[in-house]
This record gives sequence, structure tokens and C-alpha cells, in this order.
Amino acid sequence: MVAKIYPVLTDSQLRNLPSTAEAKVYSRLRDDLSDDFLIIHGKSYVATRKDGGHGDGEADFVIFCAGHGLLTVEVKGGGVAYCPETGWASVDRFGNSHEIKDPVAQARNQKYAFLNQLKMHREWNALRRRIALGHAVLLPDVDRVEEIAMLECPNAIVGGSRALRDVTNWLNEVYDYWEGDDCSPLGADGLRVIERVLCHTIHVRPLLRDILEDDNAVRLRLTAEQASVLRTLGRRKRAAIVGAAGTGKTVLALEKARMLANAGAKVLLLCYNKPLAAVLSRQFDPAGKVFACTFHQFCQHCCRRCVEMGRTDPMARAQAEVPDDDYFDIQLPLAAFYAIDDLGDELRFDAIVIDEGQDFGEEFWLPVEMAMKSSADSSMYVFYDENQRLYSRVSSFPIPESESYPLTKNCRNSKPVHDLAYRYYEGALADDSGIAGVDPMPLAAPHLRGQAKKIAQKATELIHDEGVPPSEIAVLVAGKPKEQYYDLLRSETLPRPARWSREEHFQERSILIDTVRRFKGLERDVIFLWLDDQSVAEVAIMYVGVSRAKSVLYLVADSDSLEQLQLASRTV
Repeated sequence: MVAKIYPVLTDSQLRNLPSTAEAKVYSRLRDDLSDDFLIIHGKSYVATRKDGGHGDGEADFVIFCAGHGLLTVEVKGGGVAYCPETGWASVDRFGNSHEIKDPVAQARNQKYAFLNQLKMHREWNALRRRIALGHAVLLPDVDRVEEIAMLECPNAIVGGSRALRDVTNWLNEVYDYWEGDDCSPLGADGLRVIERVLCHTIHVRPLLRDILEDDNAVRLRLTAEQASVLRTLGRRKRAAIVGAAGTGKTVLALEKARMLANAGAKVLLLCYNKPLAAVLSRQFDPAGKVFACTFHQFCQHCCRRCVEMGRTDPMARAQAEVPDDDYFDIQLPLAAFYAIDDLGDELRFDAIVIDEGQDFGEEFWLPVEMAMKSSADSSMYVFYDENQRLYSRVSSFPIPESESYPLTKNCRNSKPVHDLAYRYYEGALADDSGIAGVDPMPLAAPHLRGQAKKIAQKATELIHDEGVPPSEIAVLVAGKPKEQYYDLLRSETLPRPARWSREEHFQERSILIDTVRRFKGLERDVIFLWLDDQSVAEVAIMYVGVSRAKSVLYLVADSDSLEQLQLASRTV
């Protein structure tokens, strides 16, 4: 077998080397030496100077032999000359001299620099092996080198064109010159250690934390660009803004509510999910002009205010009229309608902004319309995504179809997450964000306990090794009953001070555990989507769950369930 040589250069690359002499030596070493040798060409290093500072260096060839030790070889092309007064010079074909560095001193310094590098590695020190250290000069264009002999450069460590023709024998002779009685052969195991220490592949990437920060900077820019749709609304009093997951609907709803309030309007900001409402309400001063809550929280507020004002209980009236109908879908909206009708402007608004409009039932719009101060002058803006409808309702917005405006850019999800989420989307696709991201990664285990353990292990790695804040990680449960999943996960430990948070969205240093349904409208940098054999086939659950991940998505289930997803990436 042939020797290993680093770096591996093609014939074309050799022809382009600045030094034809080095190219000639490289070819001979590569072709003639056996696998007892390891050769490194053009190896740069930093060495300590005598004055305590550091200097750069580069070795033409560093050669390790299993039967011997370390040898540094300095190569000089053309002829050479030496004068005690002026030092070393190269001689070109025309007889002209050019001053050069002392090749013997270069080779000598290099061997100690490389030995010091090796001593910095535990694996090398564990060998406890004293090897021969040597240096030599090779002049591949010179036939007679005997005349070069001097105290600092004996003939035994100088080679010419004849040495190159039998390079194995010449190297062995040089090694023999440097070896003493107390030297041990490097050995095959030593050669492997050298290769791992000096020739290993280095792959350094930024922490995931820093990648996520860069991704979020891109998202801010994309969302700002998407906000141009608000300008297209102009003076329109009613508009429906439709967009797929990740197109920035919630951010734009917040911005629209803020713009209206800054213009002096009293604004009602509604959504369907409680967790989303909690996030929305935290964006505004409780005593300000924006009242943010869920639709049902608003209905309950209306009924409560009516009773506090000494009026007839609107809920009692609604339940008397429709006693057999659903409380949340029929009775509560009807009661809110009566309360608003009774109290008038106290419960009415100049503008109403609705996020998650696709989850509003037909009966919801009756109290919403009643809450507008003026059907002619008040404004209503509905942000919605038909594909995120999880609650099996049929709803027609009180907005003409001609006043519908599309959002066409995914501002949230990295491209791999976008591509997976849009497998479950029907309709006009949004353009991806262009954020590179990573492929969704499956975490497979046959049972729930094993799946919980894998989530905890990966979350620990993200926090401890990648610097990801726990608050940017969420575990979304699609399986039922949710308590079983919650309890298994909370029995797993996390690196302190991180902890699990059960459906509490604002706990510091906590990884949130919640359900896909409750988390709709929200997002995290890293999502663990915990699936079962049924949820992987539910289009709406998969669409919503996958699209909650901004940059990193783990899909957790048993192997059979994950196979249904046909993921390209490997199971981790």
C-alpha cells in the first residue's frame, strides 16, 4: 500500500504549485513510499520565538515513519550557494544568485515546532514514546551535493537528485543518522495518532443560538416588508387579510390595532385561543385604547358588566331562549349580543381587529357587529387562514369578497419547515422565507416513555451545548389524553435552572409543554411536535403543528408513524 499524503493534490494542482521543485518531490514521495509513511506538505504552524513572542512558519514536507520518527525536509529548487559572510542563496539557470533563508535552520526549527504541537495533545502524550527527531535539506535539481558539507549541514542530511531517485533509502539513511539508543520507533499506532492530531478534518459551526438570532433578524425584515399590505388598505373600513401559516398575520393584526389606537380609536382586538390572547394583551397598556382578549372572554366581559350595572342578566335570558344549545357556540354569543344592546357605547368600539378569523362561528359575528359603534363609520379587519381551521366551524365573514387581501410571503418558517408544512396546505402557496434552516428531524422511540426521554435529552443538548434559551423551545402534544404526555415529560430532568412549564407561556427559563390546538397562532424557534399514529394523518393538526416552528423542528413518534411522513432526514 502507498503512503498517506496530505493534502491530496491532483496532477493539475501540482503543475500549478509555485515551486516546481516541491511538485517534483511531492510526486516522488506519493508514488514511491509505502504505507509506513505519513507525509504532510506545506503545513503551516505558529511557533514560540526566543523573545517569548510567536511567529509563523511553514514546512515544505513533514514526514513520519512508523519504523522511525519525525523528519522535516526543506526543499530548494535550482542550484544553491553558501557564503559565510552573506549566507545562503539560490542560483538560477543563468547563474544569478538570489538570497534565501537558511534551509537548514528552517528545517531544524520546524521539527521542534511540530513536536511541541504534538505535546499539546493528550492522545500523543498517552503514547509515552520518545521518537527520533530529524531535519534534512533536499535539492532535487542538484546532482552533486557532497560539496555542501559544513558543520551545520553534514552530507548525511542533504539529498540531491540521486537521493530523490531512491527516496525510501535516502529517508531511512537520514532517520538512522538522527536516531539514538534511547529512541523508539513511532509504530503503526503512533502513525494513526499523528494522523488524527495533525491531519483530522476540522468542522466548526456557529452555535444554534447564534444561527437562530440571525434567522430572526431576517424575519424582522421580511415582516416589515409584508406590512406594506396595511398601506394598501388605505381608508377601507372593512377588509379580510388572508394568509397561510407564517405569513405574519398576528404581527400585522397587532400593528393594525396599534395604528388605529394611535389615531385615537377605541380598538377591540379579538382572537380565539387563550394563549394567543395572553400574548396579544401583553403588547398593550391595560388602561390604553386597545382591549385584547379571546372572543369568549369578551362575551363574558359584556355579560359581567351588564350585571354589575344592575341590568337583567343577559346569560339567563339567552339560556331561557335556547336552553338546549351549546354554551360557547350559541348561548354565550347571544348573551353578549343582549348585553351590548343594553349597555350601548360602553361595550362598543371604533374599530375591531380579529386574528384567527377562520375559527369564528356564524353566531360569533352577531355580537361582533353589535360591538361596532357605527356600521358605517367603524372599522373591521379580519386576519384568517382557512387551512388552520381546527374547530369544524363554517363561517362567512361580514366582509365583501372584493375586500380580501392576500399575504404572499412566509416570514416565519425556515425553508425546510415551510416545505413540510405546505404539504398539508390547500390553496395558493406563499413564497418561502429563504431562510436556509435545517431539515425537520425525527425522534423515534417505540413507547411514550422512550419518546419523552428522547425529547428531554435533545432539549438538554440544545440548552447546554447550543446555547438555545429554554423559552425558545416548546413541546406541542398532538396525542390524547394530553395529561399522559405532560406527566411523562415532566418526570424527565433538565439542566438547571431550566424547567418544564405546563401550559404557562411566560415562565422564565422554562420549556413550554402545550397542545397543538392551544398553541395555534403562536411560534417558537424550536418545536418538538409529539405525534401519535392518528395525528400524523390529521391534515389540520400537522399543518398547524409543523408551522409553529420558526427554524428547528423535531417530529416525535414511533418509527411506524414517522415513516408515514416520508422524511428525508435520518432519525436522531
